[in-house]
Amino acid sequence: MSAIGGSHAADEGLADEGTVDVVDTHGTQKKSNFFTNLKVSTKIYAGMSVVLALLVLIAGASVIGLTETKDNFGTYRGTARNT
Repeated sequence: MSAIGGSHAADEGLADEGTVDVVDTHGTQKKSNFFTNLKVSTKIYAGMSVVLALLVLIAGASVIGLTETKDNFGTYRGTARNT
């Protein structure tokens, strides 16, 4: 029970889904999840991979958009020459 009168998951010792209660060297209890257990270099590589994937996605969308623009401009140009 919490001080306000309701029960709270932390008061009952229940962890949130995907987290585990961990006691560090100072005796304090912390929540631990998948990312806190990874090395810093792994976190950096994962972050850079996400950024690179987004860059490729945006570049692909840009190429598609520019190709469509080129085709549409060609159609407009042909129409303009005939009028």
